[in-house]
Amino acid sequence: MSETAPALRADSRPKRSSRTTAIIAIAAGAALLLGGGTTLAYWSTQQTIPAGTIESGDLNLALDGTPAWTLEGVLDTAPAAVADISAVTIVPGDVVTLEQDVTLTLIGTTLEAALVVAEGTVPDGLEATVTTAGVDAADLTAADNGSTVTVTVAFEFDPATAERENVNTTFDLSNVVLTLTQKSS
Repeated sequence: MSETAPALRADSRPKRSSRTTAIIAIAAGAALLLGGGTTLAYWSTQQTIPAGTIESGDLNLALDGTPAWTLEGVLDTAPAAVADISAVTIVPGDVVTLEQDVTLTLIGTTLEAALVVAEGTVPDGLEATVTTAGVDAADLTAADNGSTVTVTVAFEFDPATAERENVNTTFDLSNVVLTLTQKSS
């Protein structure tokens, strides 16, 4: 008698027990919960610091009144008052000077500042220097807060200007910016 081979079933995959399937489902669910934003808790505590409040300071300048102009020619011994600065025609070596009252606001426990003419605002061919009466423009502190000081800005037409350089040139002083800047270490 011949033996025949058992017939192959259409589903040849081994069957899993329902217990194995349940364990796999629980493990997958736990993995999703742990990876889905939940965390394990550890002990912690906190206390509010009873420190109170602090405030920020202030740094400002305000122009007071109208400016006064003088012109000191290259051969003059003393500056002369100028009523209309736009009517002045300068030559190398001349110095036109602006005097302007400025009120300073300097509030800050450790604040130090300098009063200068902003870079790039002085026309080419002129040099500007800033001085103040009664305080050092380069070393202002909170002790100067509220002070009204006379700021002097001297514009010198470079005396080394040679040949025909800057002949018939208009120097626009209306774009010159006076800057009060906090110093950094």
